[in-house]
Amino acid sequence: MRRLFTAGLLLSALAGAAVVGASIAPASEARTANLKVVGTWPNLNNWKNFERPFWSERIEEASDGAITAQISPVTELGMKGFEVMRMLRLGVFDVAHGVFSYVASEEPAVEGIDLSGLAAEEDQRRALVAAYRPILEEIFATRYDAKLLTIYPDPKQMFWCNGDIRSVEDLKDRRIRIFSRAHGDMVEGLGATSVTIPFGELPLALQKKTVDCAITGTVGAYLANLGDVTTNAFTLDLGQTSYFVAVSNKTWDRLSPQQQATLAAEVERLGDEIWARNEIEAQEALECITGSADCQLGEPGDLVMVSISSSDREARLSSVKTSVVPRWSERCGPDCSAEWNATVGKVIGVEATAASQ
Repeated sequence: MRRLFTAGLLLSALAGAAVVGASIAPASEARTANLKVVGTWPNLNNWKNFERPFWSERIEEASDGAITAQISPVTELGMKGFEVMRMLRLGVFDVAHGVFSYVASEEPAVEGIDLSGLAAEEDQRRALVAAYRPILEEIFATRYDAKLLTIYPDPKQMFWCNGDIRSVEDLKDRRIRIFSRAHGDMVEGLGATSVTIPFGELPLALQKKTVDCAITGTVGAYLANLGDVTTNAFTLDLGQTSYFVAVSNKTWDRLSPQQQATLAAEVERLGDEIWARNEIEAQEALECITGSADCQLGEPGDLVMVSISSSDREARLSSVKTSVVPRWSERCGPDCSAEWNATVGKVIGVEATAASQ
């Protein structure tokens, strides 16, 4: 039944693709643009606090009614994360929120913004995104016929474990849930085994001991009640997961110059607001899941928070240099690696050279 329901939703969406943008008159006579938007996951704070209110209310107010929108979360549409940009390219939606690491399954260069362990500090993360954004804009334009409007992060990624995990050494030979190839490269570089499991199946997998640890963000871990099925929060920061907002070029070209300017400015401002809230939420969620009495998100948990040592940081950097970046470089190729070296590589001081070279 689930497969039939999902197929039905997608078929309905595809049937409507022919008329997507029909409510947007040519630019010379445009009045109101009514946009179809696909968002991310409804159980996470980005959806609740930013995506839904932005498209349901704020864009109409900011444009004085010249732009309206209807947004649906990706799960409600029965879609997987890697399908989002395919559907945008087909014209099923006008605007899409998505995760770069999912797009990377068919375009490895995209993953260059999110290689595991690259940037553990906020300033460095922002510099990394700014450096690589022109390359991502070009990829979105040529491969997906879309305009990249903004980039924003999810709270930092770390390890949520069962058992006595006190250092990187304790991760060796453990089975660790990952959701991107770069995370797999990281944990395998640390001597562990990577296992790909969808986020929705994660609590049960941890409860059944299918995996020993999971990599995910702090807010997602708290909201998914991972504190009920794990014992330790190992705070080795693996960097951010980067999200994007993109608009179909066909839709963009139908907008008037004023609508284009408003949409671009407001979406960029939305990205900045999520950046500003990101570090605060990450810390709040970590405090809540480890039992802070001041928890503002709900019931406090009781995970043991494990601080990292200088040797843990050195092990992370070693994995970045010997596993994460070389493996990605091999997937991406020499031209892609050269572009990365000229941008991100300069920011973080690491050079991409394929593992086979």
